[in-house]
Amino acid sequence: MDAQTEPQPVRLAVLAVTGLALILYSSTAAPGLTWAHHSADGGELLAAAATNGVPHPPGYPLYMILLRGWLLAGQTLTAATPARLGTMLSVLCAALSAGFTVATAAALLAPRRDAWRWAALAGIA
Repeated sequence: MDAQTEPQPVRLAVLAVTGLALILYSSTAAPGLTWAHHSADGGELLAAAATNGVPHPPGYPLYMILLRGWLLAGQTLTAATPARLGTMLSVLCAALSAGFTVATAAALLAPRRDAWRWAALAGIA
C-alpha cells in the first residue's frame, strides 16, 4: 500500500474476519475425531505427529511440523486430548487463512478507496 492509502480499515478488516472465522470454526468444530468421510486422515495425521512418523503421500510436511509442535506444547500446557488439539490447530490455521486472504485482496485492490470492503468480502467468502 502506498502512503495515500489508509491502512487502518484494512487492519480492522483483517482482525474482524479472522476473529469471525475463529469464532465460527471453533464453535462448530468436532470435539475430536469423527467418522465423517470414513474418518479419513484425522487419526493417521495425529498418529504420525505423535510418533514422529510420516503419513500417506504427500505427507503434508508443513502441517506435520506444526502439528507435532502443537501437540507437544498443548500436552504440556493443557489436559486436552490429541484429537482436540489437532482440531484446534486446524481451526486456527483456517481462521488465519481467512485473515491472510483479506490482507492479500486488500493489497491487490489497493488503488481502490473501498478496497477493505471488497477484501473483507473475499475473506468471508
